[in-house]
Amino acid sequence: MNEELEGLIQRWPLVKHISLPPDSIILVVGSYTGLGMELLNEMFSPSRIIGFDPQIWALDEATSRLQARNYHNFTLFNFGLGFENATYPMGEWHTDACSFINVGEGSRQQGTGSIRDANEALRILKLPSIDLMVMNIEGFEFTLLPYLKATGWIDKIDRLAVQWHLGLGDEPKSYDDIADCIDRLEEYGMRLEYDERPAWTLSVR
Repeated sequence: MNEELEGLIQRWPLVKHISLPPDSIILVVGSYTGLGMELLNEMFSPSRIIGFDPQIWALDEATSRLQARNYHNFTLFNFGLGFENATYPMGEWHTDACSFINVGEGSRQQGTGSIRDANEALRILKLPSIDLMVMNIEGFEFTLLPYLKATGWIDKIDRLAVQWHLGLGDEPKSYDDIADCIDRLEEYGMRLEYDERPAWTLSVR
């Protein structure tokens, strides 16, 4: 494993707590430049790994990164997952903090990004189940997670790794909001297995 991937493991200790079956399916919502997808590929050799990111420049870099490694199991989509098909303003454009929530004067460079109805997008992929979903979407997790439940997709996810983001947007979320989401996940049959709040958590069915 190269130095860049070793560095990511040090910054992302949660990954050492993940175990996956052979021929697993991984979804990375907020794939950015693909470093996380590369690490997951190296660690778990999934049958499919699918990334979503609304920043086209980041998607291009991710494509180049994964092609250079001669991976043939990846698919990348230039949109985020949400509850509708739309184009939204984004703040912190051209950074790993790019967000549909953190927009306007309080954020850095502005851009726009596409979002697709998650139910529609995931149905098109015809996924029987999702062994691991990694979600790093800069505050939009508080919107996407309830929608995944409402559409039945949360029941098809066996492992869910979420990076939580507090204090963003017009209705900033708090520790209590994270706790509420964790409680809902437990009600949906997902046990909290790793807890690094307010950063990452891992819930397992």
